[in-house]
Amino acid sequence: MMNSKWNKRRRLRELRPVKRTCEIGKIFRTLSPLLTLFLVYGCSTVGPEHKAPDLSVAEQWSDAEDVRIEAGEIDHSEWWNTFNDPILTELIELAHEQNLPLRIAGIRIMESRAHLGRAVGALYPTQSAFGSYSRIKLNGADNPSPNSALPNSSDGSGYYNDYQAGLGAAWELDLWGRNRRGVESADASYIASIATYDDMLVSLTADVATSYVTLRMLEERLAIAQRNAELQQTGLEVAESRFENGAAGELDVAQAKALHGSTVVLVIQLKTSLQHARNGLAILVGKQTDEVRSILGEPGSIPVAPESVAIGIPADLIRRRPDIRLAELQAMAQCAQIGIAKAGLFPRFGIGGAFGVSSPHSDGLFSSDNQTGFISPFFSWNILNYGRISNQIRAEDAQYQALLVNFQQTVLVAQREVEDGVSGFLGAQNGVDQLEKVVLSAKRAEELALNQYREGGSSYSRVLDSQRFLSVWQDQLTVKNADVCINLISIYRSLGGGWQLREGKPLIPDATREEMKERTGWGGLLAEAEEAPDRETEPSDSVRLPDSLF
Repeated sequence: MMNSKWNKRRRLRELRPVKRTCEIGKIFRTLSPLLTLFLVYGCSTVGPEHKAPDLSVAEQWSDAEDVRIEAGEIDHSEWWNTFNDPILTELIELAHEQNLPLRIAGIRIMESRAHLGRAVGALYPTQSAFGSYSRIKLNGADNPSPNSALPNSSDGSGYYNDYQAGLGAAWELDLWGRNRRGVESADASYIASIATYDDMLVSLTADVATSYVTLRMLEERLAIAQRNAELQQTGLEVAESRFENGAAGELDVAQAKALHGSTVVLVIQLKTSLQHARNGLAILVGKQTDEVRSILGEPGSIPVAPESVAIGIPADLIRRRPDIRLAELQAMAQCAQIGIAKAGLFPRFGIGGAFGVSSPHSDGLFSSDNQTGFISPFFSWNILNYGRISNQIRAEDAQYQALLVNFQQTVLVAQREVEDGVSGFLGAQNGVDQLEKVVLSAKRAEELALNQYREGGSSYSRVLDSQRFLSVWQDQLTVKNADVCINLISIYRSLGGGWQLREGKPLIPDATREEMKERTGWGGLLAEAEEAPDRETEPSDSVRLPDSLF
């Protein structure tokens, strides 16, 4: 009997270490696939890599042989200075500082940078702290059966207290590059938001300059119309005098009044258009109309455009224009979305765990006797949803292909815009040369006709015709002078000039930045977001992991 008990105890002692060894072995056997996958972590990223499509780019511009077109190196970073108009320069700088849509674009850059930080954070484990208190009513007797999962009531009241606290963490192993593709997409979107800002700045500078030239053109047209109204008033007085003296009929007076009245109507229309132009310019520069009127000062003349312009070669457009850069970045961001969708075909592996304390008493809760914890590898696999996932991949791929085609279209449109601007610029210059000769002839004809009428050598209809022609051709010359400037501005816009104005300057005003910091814990992210990557930088080169991300 004694030997039997001893042998039994000895066998139990011998089995205990074996049992622990088996449990440890089971854990390692369970974790070994995950450890193996972890060793190859980062070696597999599913999905296609972005490849720019073939672009149709002309070797030379259509009007490259014209002496007024230069194909050398160009620098249109501050192209408005070619007009030598300090008021125009002041308005453009003011628009950069005050234009509200541009300010929104700057804030969108901050938003995109925050989204990038969130995407980068998905590469790292998630951490959490937890704590709880539970008071549980025990069913039946105060002391549960030995097989119960609950211990005896701590105070004999039939209630059980449970205090818990600890730290937990979980990490999904990015075996197929799902999260890395998310970073690629977010990073491309971040740089795309900067390209959007640059594109808006290019358009804004051109819009301000165009509005300014249009406003000065209206001022000149108004001045010409007012001078013609005075001239026609003189003709009307001559007709009335001759009619009173019996040297002319009433028809001459009626025709003179009609011509003068039509010019007065034109003066009224031009004043209205001029006010509308001021209002539009005020919106662009973010000021009230009265403030813009003060900046403009007295009516001025149309800026004088240079006779020639440097436009480089068509291939330079791809490097210079922000909208072309934006179109490719949008395609790059979408290409990464294909990889994200494709990763859904594969299982997702991760590991989680927690360490903490648990006790029925609050006293001594954090003692070593109350420590508890667990490690839990996990995986999930949408193996039964392959049809849905495959169609999602196809949808993402179709969007990517559409963006590639849009990229090609953007390049073609950019070339057309340059060609249109150049042909318009040259044509407007040629038109000005001809109209100047026409206006000189019309002035001489008007003088001769009026003198002959005074002397009774011609009818008043000839005077009316000459005055009408002079008014029309003077107005046309003014419009054509403005067209020269507007087409030159169009060239600068189509070449992508003007975005450099933001370099070294904040994307949002200091007051806005401080307001955002006060409202939300931005940390140093606002300043970092304004450190825009170089335009030649690829998205993958711009990803940084600042402390402010976490």
